[in-house]
Amino acid sequence: MSLVFTCSDNIKFGASFSKHPDHEGVFVKHFFGKDSNDALNNMEVRIVPDFQVSPHSHDNSTEYFYVVEGEVEFGDGAEWLTVQKGDAFKAPQGMVHAIRNSGRQTEEDLTRPGRDNRAPANIKTCTY
Repeated sequence: MSLVFTCSDNIKFGASFSKHPDHEGVFVKHFFGKDSNDALNNMEVRIVPDFQVSPHSHDNSTEYFYVVEGEVEFGDGAEWLTVQKGDAFKAPQGMVHAIRNSGRQTEEDLTRPGRDNRAPANIKTCTY
């Protein structure tokens, strides 16, 4: 019996971390990128202690987060809430938000921003 594999062309093998272009102390690893499929833009983010992703918003997307390691504070402009390993949170479309690491260890989260008004992703079926 043989396996037949037909999967998305948006697979990225061997992804590595790079410095975030706009935020010092923040590193990103893109797994699936919007360059090849606008419906997918998944990444792992690391924020070192005493750094943050500055306040910003996304006009066409909700951003989803899942904390893999450590803890961070999630801010909406009015208050900061602490989220930690195992917690999930989101920034709805248009919401100004920021994430800061005031802890002692590097925080890691999985982030999935994406357009809210997009068509379903065109992902090929995987057959095993």
